[in-house]
Amino acid sequence: MLGLEKSLLGHELIVLRIIGEWWELDLTGMDKEQCAAALVERLQQIDMREELLYLQREEAAAMQAVAAAGGRVPVAVLGRTYGLVRPMGPGALEREEPWLDPQSPVEALWYRGFLYQAFDETADGMVEFFYVPDALGGEIESEAEVEIEIEKGDRESEGVVAPGQFEAARHDVATTVTSLLALAQVGQLDGLSDRRDLLWTIAAEAGWQGDGRPKRAAVTWLQQSENDALQAVWTQWLASAWNALHHLPDIVCEGSNWENDPAAPRRVLLDNLPSASVWIEIAPLVAHIKQHEPDFQRPNGNYDNWYIREAETEAYLAGFDSWEQVEGRLLRYVLTRPMQWLGMIDVSEQEDKIRPTPNLIAWRDQQPLVVSNVDLPIIIQPNAAIIVPLEASRYHRFQLTRVAELQPVTAGSPWMFHMTAQSLAQAKAQGITPDRVLNFLSQIADRPLPASTRRAIERWQEHGTEGRVQQTAVLSVGDASIIEKLRQNDKTRPYIGESLGTLAVIIRGDETQFRQIVAQLGLLLE
Repeated sequence: MLGLEKSLLGHELIVLRIIGEWWELDLTGMDKEQCAAALVERLQQIDMREELLYLQREEAAAMQAVAAAGGRVPVAVLGRTYGLVRPMGPGALEREEPWLDPQSPVEALWYRGFLYQAFDETADGMVEFFYVPDALGGEIESEAEVEIEIEKGDRESEGVVAPGQFEAARHDVATTVTSLLALAQVGQLDGLSDRRDLLWTIAAEAGWQGDGRPKRAAVTWLQQSENDALQAVWTQWLASAWNALHHLPDIVCEGSNWENDPAAPRRVLLDNLPSASVWIEIAPLVAHIKQHEPDFQRPNGNYDNWYIREAETEAYLAGFDSWEQVEGRLLRYVLTRPMQWLGMIDVSEQEDKIRPTPNLIAWRDQQPLVVSNVDLPIIIQPNAAIIVPLEASRYHRFQLTRVAELQPVTAGSPWMFHMTAQSLAQAKAQGITPDRVLNFLSQIADRPLPASTRRAIERWQEHGTEGRVQQTAVLSVGDASIIEKLRQNDKTRPYIGESLGTLAVIIRGDETQFRQIVAQLGLLLE
C-alpha cells in the first residue's frame, strides 16, 4: 500500500488541516505538500501503542483488526463491523464538519490520520482497502490473535459429552482408491458417488490416473505403506480442486463469471479444530469462524457477486446476511462429509457434534500417523477362485485385475477373482505370459498354489481355450422334419444353428423375431 506521505496527499486540504489540529499543528497558509510533510514528521513521533490506550474501545479494536490482517483490510470487511467514512467534497466537509461527530470508529480514525483508503491489485482483481501505512502500523500490537487462541483453548479443554451413536471416520481411504484404480483397469468404473468422485479426483490430481485409466505413477503409490499412502491422499486433498460448494444438496450455483477457492474451507477448519481428539459441537465452531474469519471464502468482502440460490425456494442468497446459508452450510458439509469420508472426523448421528481423529491431529501437526500396515494373505482355491481380503496388499490386488477376472464387488466384503480363459487371454495381450501368471500367483498366495489351478493355467498355455460355457436359445421338436424345413426356408435359415442331436438345434440371433417368423409359417412355439 501507499506510504504515509502519499496517503496524506490523497486527502483534501481541509482534512489535512483538521488532522493537524488534532496533533496540535497549525497548518494555516500551507499548501497540501507542506501540510503532508509537517504531518509525516509529527505522526512518526507518536507512540502508537500508547495512543491505542486513549482511543475508544471500538476504535482501538478496529486498529488491532487491521494490524492482525497485516496492515490492510478490504473496505467491505472492516466496514461491516466498524463502519465506513462518509464521502464528502470540500464544500460538504466545511458545512458538515464530520470530525466533530464521527459516525463510526473508522471515521474517527480517518480524521486522526490513522486509517487510509486505497485500491490495490489482488488475485480477485482491484480491491479497495482500509490500511495503516507502515510508518504507523509497525508499532501496533494486535490482541485479536491472542484472544482467539484463548477462546480456542477454552473450547478444547471443556469438550462436550460424547454422543450415544456416531459414524466413525472411514478407515478404508487407501483401500477405496486402490479399488477405483483396479476397477478402472478392467473398465468397470462407473456411477461414482460423491465420495468416490472426490477420491477419483484426488487420484487424477496426484498423477495416479488419467483419462479414466491408472497411470504408472499409481504403482509407486500402491507400493507405499498404509501410513504414507493415506498421507499422500490427505495432502492432495488439501490442495484439490474438488469443489464442495458445488456438492451442497440445498443450493444451486449458477453463472460462470465467479469462482470460489475450494481449499479455503479446509484450511480454516484445520486451523480452528481442537488440538486434541475430543468431541466438540459444530455450531459453536462455525459461530467462532463467523466471528473471527468470516471472509475465508471471500477475502475481498464482496457478498454480492456469487449467483447462488436455494434449491427449494429458488431465492437468491446474496449479502452477508446469507452467510449461514452459504458459508455456514459449506463448513458443516466439509466437516460431516469429505472429512469423514477421508478418515479425519467422527460425526455424531444427529450431525451436531464432531471429533477429530488422532491421525488428523498428528497430520496437521506434521507428526507421524498411526496406521495398521498388516497385510492379510490372499487365498487361492482349487477351483481357480481367488479371495482377496480388504487388508491384503493394495499392490497385489491391483495387479490381480490384469490377470484374473474380477467378480462383482460388495462393499465391506473381500474381493473375489476367478482365473478364466478370457482373463489369461487378456493378460497375454498385455505381454503377461502364463508362466509369469503362475509365478505371480505363487508369490502372493498364502500357501502353495493348488495343483488343479496350476494344471488349468498350464493346459491353457498349451491348448488355448478348450471349451465355452454360454447361454443360448434351443429349439426342441418332436419331428426331425420340422428342423429340416426351417433350414430350407429363406426366412428362418439364418436363425438355425448347430444341431444338438436329431430333435434340437441352437437358435442364433433374436429369439423373439424367430418366434414371430415361425408363427407366420403356422408353427407356434412354447
